[in-house]
Amino acid sequence: PKYINSAETPVYSKSRHLYGLFQGLATLRKERHAVILEGYMDVVTCHQFGLDRTAATLGTALTDDHVRILRRYADRVTLLFDPDAAGAQASLRGGELLVADGFTVDVVTLPDNVDADEILVEKGRAALDEYLAAAVPFMDYFIAAAQKRHPGLAPETKLAIAREVLPVVHKIKDPLLQDEYLGRLANALRVEKAVLGQQMKRMKLERTGAVSAPGAPAEKKPVTGLLSIEEEMLNLVLQHPSEQAAQVLDGLPWEDRRCADVWQKARTLWAGGALSIAGLLQALPEETREWLTPLVLQERQYASPEAVLKDLAEACRR
Repeated sequence: PKYINSAETPVYSKSRHLYGLFQGLATLRKERHAVILEGYMDVVTCHQFGLDRTAATLGTALTDDHVRILRRYADRVTLLFDPDAAGAQASLRGGELLVADGFTVDVVTLPDNVDADEILVEKGRAALDEYLAAAVPFMDYFIAAAQKRHPGLAPETKLAIAREVLPVVHKIKDPLLQDEYLGRLANALRVEKAVLGQQMKRMKLERTGAVSAPGAPAEKKPVTGLLSIEEEMLNLVLQHPSEQAAQVLDGLPWEDRRCADVWQKARTLWAGGALSIAGLLQALPEETREWLTPLVLQERQYASPEAVLKDLAEACRR
């Protein structure tokens, strides 16, 4: 075997130590910036080349104990794991723990089948420094990884990405950073930031059980991407507002009270044919916002929105 790790004992627990950390404490205390690697030999070579702010996990994923240790010596952490699937997964897990604890976290992506040790030995310190300088913020890395797992911009795909990324965004303690990355996710999904903010709040309430009344069973409608005819019409007009579309809905005998209330509020906020979904959400009661937010995330594309709306309205009347 390449390495032989000792078993866990009461005296020595691998999940509570970082290899090479002790040798670099002087630099860490001065720079407050740690670089976490995956392999022991990577750390040894980095130290030989003067990169003594590097350390490695001891054959385990980054743990809460590791994060607590790093907090004593660093405010910023760069993750430099191997460029394989296991390394990418380790970056995601470790980054999430560090972000939740308030660290500034960056991720370095190395070329396939190359590790830090090989770069230093073959190309020198300057080559690895270039990779470190090109590190990307963890949340950008996380959003890109989610988009890679769920390619495209279909409504169901947007929901899947939002449900992966929003819980991590919510863990960011700094409100300015949280708002910044909420905006970046909104740009990536091509939806309004306010919609994602409401979705994040709704997910938090669901986790804490605050959506349902005390003692009442939680009534959750599965997200299938399918809407009722009235929901489809409402969503169509909110995504593709026009005066012709508004005239179709104005004469509609609504059966869904929520759709009717939202349309009435949207009509009053309409100004010169422009309608802000963010402004509409803020003007609605909390319960209605919780229902409308995932609905407007399901962005549809129509060749002719007005024609589709007329067909839906006729089907609704029938």
